[in-house]
Amino acid sequence: MGDAWYAAPFLNPAKAQELLAHYLQACEEHDKEPRPVIRKDIIILEDGEKALEMGSEIIQRGYRGMKSDAVIVGNPIQAAEQLRPFKDMGFTDVTCRCMSIPHEETLESISHLTQVKELLNN
Repeated sequence: MGDAWYAAPFLNPAKAQELLAHYLQACEEHDKEPRPVIRKDIIILEDGEKALEMGSEIIQRGYRGMKSDAVIVGNPIQAAEQLRPFKDMGFTDVTCRCMSIPHEETLESISHLTQVKELLNN
């Protein structure tokens, strides 16, 4: 883990791809095994519309300076689709942080991560 790159949560897929290229080049130059990890702030609810509404409202209030293309918001299928580009470009791990939402929705979001992982790996 010491050689991992922990990519910032505010990166959208395009910026993540650009920075990942620099990291992979540095790994190659220094003969290191790459391990790119990215953090994503999430709201994953069975009711994807509710998650989108909550996420949009939070982003509009200026959530951590992030834009909507940097967070993972929706139902488990939508979340997996939003995370797939990061997997496809070579990120090996994703750490998730729930956005500033009520406790009940936080627990629900966490409970859906296993399903999201299964969808990504199939």
